[in-house]
Amino acid sequence: MSAIAAIAGIDRFEGAEEVVRRMVEVISFSGSLGTKLRTIGNACLGQNLQLYDRSPADHEGGIFTQQETGLTILLDGELYNTAELSAELGCRDIDELVILEAYLKSGKDCLEKFRGTFSFIVWDSKDSVLFAARDFFGEKPLYYNISPEGTLTIASAVRGILRNGNVPREIDFEAVSHYLYEKAFILPDTPVKSVKSVVNGGWLEWRAGRVETGRYWTPPYFPEKIDDPEYAVRKYRDLLLEAIAKRLPKDSSSPGILYSGGTDSSLILAMMKHITDRKISTFSLIDGMGEEDLEYSRALSERFGTKHAEISISAESLMESLPDLVWTYGTPGVALLHGFLGTREAHAHDVTVAYTGLGVEPTLEPLWYLPYINILEKVFSPFRPLSERSRENIYDFICMILRNSGSKWEAGKHRRAVSILYYYFMYKRGHFRWYSTGLYPDQIKKLFSKRIDKSGWQIAADGYRSVYRDCPVSDPHDINNRVFLSKGLTFNAVPKFESAAAFNNVLMRFPYLDQDLTDFALSVSYDLKYRNGQNKFLVRENCRAFVSDECADLGKKAFKPPFGGWVAGGLWPMIEKVISREAVEKRGIFDYDALWPLYERFRKDPSSLPWADVWAPVTLELWLRMHLDPAPGDTSIPSEIF
Repeated sequence: MSAIAAIAGIDRFEGAEEVVRRMVEVISFSGSLGTKLRTIGNACLGQNLQLYDRSPADHEGGIFTQQETGLTILLDGELYNTAELSAELGCRDIDELVILEAYLKSGKDCLEKFRGTFSFIVWDSKDSVLFAARDFFGEKPLYYNISPEGTLTIASAVRGILRNGNVPREIDFEAVSHYLYEKAFILPDTPVKSVKSVVNGGWLEWRAGRVETGRYWTPPYFPEKIDDPEYAVRKYRDLLLEAIAKRLPKDSSSPGILYSGGTDSSLILAMMKHITDRKISTFSLIDGMGEEDLEYSRALSERFGTKHAEISISAESLMESLPDLVWTYGTPGVALLHGFLGTREAHAHDVTVAYTGLGVEPTLEPLWYLPYINILEKVFSPFRPLSERSRENIYDFICMILRNSGSKWEAGKHRRAVSILYYYFMYKRGHFRWYSTGLYPDQIKKLFSKRIDKSGWQIAADGYRSVYRDCPVSDPHDINNRVFLSKGLTFNAVPKFESAAAFNNVLMRFPYLDQDLTDFALSVSYDLKYRNGQNKFLVRENCRAFVSDECADLGKKAFKPPFGGWVAGGLWPMIEKVISREAVEKRGIFDYDALWPLYERFRKDPSSLPWADVWAPVTLELWLRMHLDPAPGDTSIPSEIF
């Protein structure tokens, strides 16, 4: 991840260059080319390219300006279709130049043409307009603040924005409540009320002190679904092979794979071996893997001739890595340990590009109960005349009854039927959760300080219901896809992976998040995703062809370190310090007497709550200490955070 930052409207701002310098320096990781600054008209721009992001437009890593048009661009990332677009536009095949030429020709409509992983800022010095955008999956982050006077501060990390001492640092308590529920901040929110994210597939335009935002990509809807299995498997194969090939290192270096031994990463490995003769490295986090899984991953690595490395970690070594990991977070999170440690190991093996199997879930792992939704819609049609609020109260009440009586039917003969009912009403209420949680909105509100006004807070489910209501389709499968893709539940992890890898001087690749591959997956019928009691049919059938029947029939495998045991064991002394009464009351977010009993409950019985429920407040506090608390002039990584 290259550091990019700018301030527009500097006619109302003193010392812009020094502030932008601080912004870039605090975002930059080791192995970069040095900070470059340029003041042009009413804006100051800065960037610091990573060594692996060195632009062919300027081998010194300088800021690219097109003198004849007055356009300047800061680019983090790359396009994959540069050659195609340069031929169409009649310009050299340089990413920055292609973006500028396309912007000149089509304005913000140019974004629909780009395929790649990018965030960029374009400054038009002639018209005094700043335009910025992110790729459709939001692999590259971009945040901004607009002051009451109309000055725009924009950068590729929140901590960069906060180096501008004029940006207010008030915590967004409502956004924090959503974080405790989802274990991620829902776009465009961040922990800081005055700082927002440009959404995935989104753009921003600043003109005359005013900001306008919008989206150029929303999940496409295909009324006629593809239901030919042979065609679908073949087409998915071709698109995935292309996605893997165009993400290979541009030089002749060897790629790596964060390898779990599961279906998704095994298919990437087999296809990569099919399209390149380069030596491939695989990196597996082995904590939590059974002996059978270990042997299986080792056997596949040997079969495909990879340079295989296994990574083991303990609570003590996690403690050592935690400050660096939290420093890479754009916003607080609870996971991505394997991304950070895997790319650190990759860097130690001189690997500069690493692939991951993340990204199949939003399109090829439909919720198993979706086929029952339309049936239950007819059964519960008498609810329709009621007001929306009345229906929501009924849904909440039924969910509570089913949840509280779960132990009575868990092993009973009606388990599946009751489970379908429970998930139906959760679906109607808008509870599209990505992480498992034992906490519900009413419980979460009670964790906050009594001094905080919580009236009028919107719960996360209401945000999803707004997507549900605005969805132009009635098919539950399409609604499910639209909610997950529009609200960015998956995408919260993607820029964190990018940033963790960049800290280790490695580029992260997500072939399953290729836009053309995703669009095709959305056009495929439900029956070609969930078949014979298993999801990911298209991936499994290709795995059958490229790897083995055994691999195609595997259950879900993932990096599964014993995090719950660490939280209740080796990490506990640190947690007691971070969530002490003194620390909690000093921060002023939570009511200690309401929050700490959760920790006591978990310590007594780790199965009583998902570990993420007790880890989320910890990483939030650590993130605030590292990103929010330092003075604007401080660009160093805080050394003492617990």
